[in-house]
Amino acid sequence: MTFFKSVKNIQPIKSLFFSTLLLTFHTGIVNAQLELSSEEIKAAYIFNFIQYVRWQNEDNLSEFRIGFYGEKKSYWQALKSMDRRKVRKKPININRLTSLNNISDLRILVLGESRIKDLSIITKKLSGKEILLITDNSQDKKNTMLNFIYPDENHLSFELNRFNIAYEKIKISPEILILGGTELDVANVLKELETSLSESRSQFIKQNEKLNILKTKVQQRENLLEKQQNVLSQQKEKISKQNKKLSSNKHSFENMKNERSILSVDLKNIQRKFTENSTKLAKMQKFIDKKQQSINDLSKRINDRKNELSQQAKLLESHKMEISNQEIEIDRQLSAINKQSSTIQAQSEILTFAVFGFASVFLLIVVIYANNRTKQKANRKLKEKNQQLADVNIQLKNAQSQLVESEKMAALGGLVAGIAHEINTPLGVGVTAASHLSNQISAFKKVYDKGQLKRSALEDLLENAKQSTDMLSRNLMRASDLIRNFKLVAVDQSSENRRKFELTEYFEEIDQSLHPKLKKGKHSVSVLADHDILVDTYPGVLAQVMTNLIMNSIMHGFEGITGGKIVIHLALEDGKVLMRYQDNGVGMTTDQKAHVFEPFYTTKRASGGSGLGMSISYNLIVNKLGGSIRCVDVPEGVLFSITFLQVVD
Repeated sequence: MTFFKSVKNIQPIKSLFFSTLLLTFHTGIVNAQLELSSEEIKAAYIFNFIQYVRWQNEDNLSEFRIGFYGEKKSYWQALKSMDRRKVRKKPININRLTSLNNISDLRILVLGESRIKDLSIITKKLSGKEILLITDNSQDKKNTMLNFIYPDENHLSFELNRFNIAYEKIKISPEILILGGTELDVANVLKELETSLSESRSQFIKQNEKLNILKTKVQQRENLLEKQQNVLSQQKEKISKQNKKLSSNKHSFENMKNERSILSVDLKNIQRKFTENSTKLAKMQKFIDKKQQSINDLSKRINDRKNELSQQAKLLESHKMEISNQEIEIDRQLSAINKQSSTIQAQSEILTFAVFGFASVFLLIVVIYANNRTKQKANRKLKEKNQQLADVNIQLKNAQSQLVESEKMAALGGLVAGIAHEINTPLGVGVTAASHLSNQISAFKKVYDKGQLKRSALEDLLENAKQSTDMLSRNLMRASDLIRNFKLVAVDQSSENRRKFELTEYFEEIDQSLHPKLKKGKHSVSVLADHDILVDTYPGVLAQVMTNLIMNSIMHGFEGITGGKIVIHLALEDGKVLMRYQDNGVGMTTDQKAHVFEPFYTTKRASGGSGLGMSISYNLIVNKLGGSIRCVDVPEGVLFSITFLQVVD
């Protein structure tokens, strides 16, 4: 930009341009025109201003530090040309400011035209710091000191406000006006100040009137307070009497408290003994159940042996009948022989007795031998059957274990897929936030490298950084919670270890791990309990059972339903946990309820159902937890009533 300045007095202008712009003039010229930019002329003016200004502590200064607070690059370059030049043997140090936080060692502050709108705020910040403020075309005359003005588009001048300069304890020589400036009409400034003071005075009168009204009210309040103090003193006397009674009552209360503590200790001992006895009783009940099972098996074997002996007894009776028939026939023959001679009869009798004895012994030996052979065959067959039953039982147990493990792995696989999908959402948001923040920082660095940094750009970066870090923190915390719940439930589900845990919190963790499955249909799970329930059992078993129940509700009960509700009620009764699992789904028919715990029974075989979930849950609850499960008739949905031992020492 080319700017023309009309020179009225050649001597100061010669000094101005010799010292700053190194321009040459002829002393005989009275009026001249120089082709210069307005910023260069203003920089030359500022250099000469320093020669007419004195500061209180100037002798202690090592340099004149000038700060430029503006955005115009040409103005800054013009001022920068004065850097390290000397006035009164002290160098000039030019600094560009991005804020007014550190201005204690400034002597002159040059304010760019873009900062004039904040002049009143800047003036308050500079108050009392002995800093000469140089402004550019400011219309706020009350807050200026040295202000550049433009009489017309081809001329540049300045105006001087001695009042503000003197207020900052800066001395300025009257000869400064030789440079071509004008002095502000102080009377107008004072008149404006007087107007503002009159307004303040009227406001003060109004405030004084309000204060008088408040004083009256305060006096009334003081009178009322005095009356209340009298009443309070009377009440204090009553309270002192009551305190005496209270001290006596307190002594009685202490005695009662001591008695209560003794009773409480006794009660705790009784409760501890009761808990120990309950635990022993539960263990004894398990032992009795095992013995009862052994007795039942032994009774069954005895009944089988009785049946075999009864069959053998029937066979022995048939042999005896045959022998008796043979004896009758022998008696008949003997009676015929008896009619013969007595000698022959005697011999016949001897012979008959001998034959009969021999035959009886022989038949008895035959019967006993046949009976032993039959018993041996029966025992061999019984041993073979027992061995076959044992082998079948081992195969069934192995098959059951494999089915349980496969069902666990299937449930765990579904859990892994759901958790992986759920974790992808917060991680994706976190990656997006980090990428956005990186782009913002790159853009900010480009502006900073170009030297075009603005306060608004820094504020935008800080705001974006705060939003991005908050978003990152929230989503990473969400992913961390999901992983923690998944690890706990997954480890328990794949483990057979027994441990102590709080039942309500554990069921809520299972709910969180199944949240991806529930979220698809907008279903919800509520776990209700009157108090904390601490158990010592197998968390993996409970995780498997709860997973099977919830997945059955999602697949069968909530088919075609959105927003299904599952409510789990927990309670303690006689050392047992009572659990009621209920949903508001489509429910089950009477036939389905009758077969629900049978292996391989399913209504979703065409959709990939195995029919093993409820059968495995039944076996786990009955055999592993020593409890029971049954399906209860309800008008809506399904209701499973489950019990198992608490077992906490």
